[in-house]
Amino acid sequence: MLTQLVLEDIREKARFAEYDPDRLMGEILRLKEKESHTRLFSCEQELKSSLARISDLERLMQNLYEDKCTGSIPQTVFQTLMQKYEAERAEKAEAVPELERKVRAHLENQVDTDRWLEIIRRYTEISELDETILFELVDRIEVGDTKKVNGQRICEVKVYYRYVGNVDGALAQERGQDYGEAI
Repeated sequence: MLTQLVLEDIREKARFAEYDPDRLMGEILRLKEKESHTRLFSCEQELKSSLARISDLERLMQNLYEDKCTGSIPQTVFQTLMQKYEAERAEKAEAVPELERKVRAHLENQVDTDRWLEIIRRYTEISELDETILFELVDRIEVGDTKKVNGQRICEVKVYYRYVGNVDGALAQERGQDYGEAI
């Protein structure tokens, strides 16, 4: 039963990818952007701010050391400020790789969507779902709670594809329009 549902979902996505790949890609990217645009902007700003602050702290530490060497400030003030600056610099430096990774991940949406479209198109006429296809296409399958409707047990099944996640939202508007002609 679940196998048949997943097989039908793959066929539907493959047919639409074959029918109008540009529109599907646009919808997937629009959905991904909607979810991540705010986070991307926030990560970029935080990354820029952290890098600037690290640079400032290194300059402050250098000036502090020069002031210590010339005798402009006492040793205790030097040690206190140096520890404070070094702790802040270490904290910012530790956060930078993760922020860079997040920014890169957001920018890879286009590449991921292209990759998914290339893979899904191969399965337009799929007749049987096997382990290889499942591993190549599907990231995870979520099965919702079972409900009784008119005496029948019904549950929601969501297929999350590798590279793009769940694309049902991207197809929602298309299902009622000229997409029906393609399938």
